[in-house]
Amino acid sequence: MVQSKIWVFCEHDQGQLAEVGLELLGKALELAHPTHRKVAAVVIGHQLDPCSETLAKFGADEILVADHPLLKTYCNQTYAKVLQHAIAQFHPEGFLLGATAMGADLAARPAARLSTGLSAHCIRLELSSERQLRAVVPGWGGNVLATILCPRTQPQMVTVMPGVFEMPEEKVCDTQIIPLRVDVHPEDVT
Repeated sequence: MVQSKIWVFCEHDQGQLAEVGLELLGKALELAHPTHRKVAAVVIGHQLDPCSETLAKFGADEILVADHPLLKTYCNQTYAKVLQHAIAQFHPEGFLLGATAMGADLAARPAARLSTGLSAHCIRLELSSERQLRAVVPGWGGNVLATILCPRTQPQMVTVMPGVFEMPEEKVCDTQIIPLRVDVHPEDVT
């Protein structure tokens, strides 16, 4: 059973994790652990054991793995379908994605299908006194900062540019690897 409340999408290219996912994992752990919440790294693709091994070294409480041959190559529709089903089943409070080409492309579809909030290009993440995720984004021209809350729907989804947060240090932890249900078919992959 998935217990994590903050999820981090960890994109990869043929098993090589993008650093932004590790940066977000470190920030999520920093936010969640003082409030005794668990953090999950979410990885989608095929033959993901190397990714899971690396994510376990960076402190993820849980690693949610959607591993299937049809997920080997990124496809917005199939990845979004996997995420939408997992979010609907396990109800995370926050979901962090890198503001990369893949992350920005992917974040919008499950957010729209689940009718939840999506804050793009965040530069800071905080937890409110009510333990709600607060996303800080630059306003017009970067002269104004706006704090975005998503009080009525969950998860609050955010994208963050690579390099905003520091890379976490490796640490020994007790990580649980949890397979996600994958319900994709050849006609889903376009």
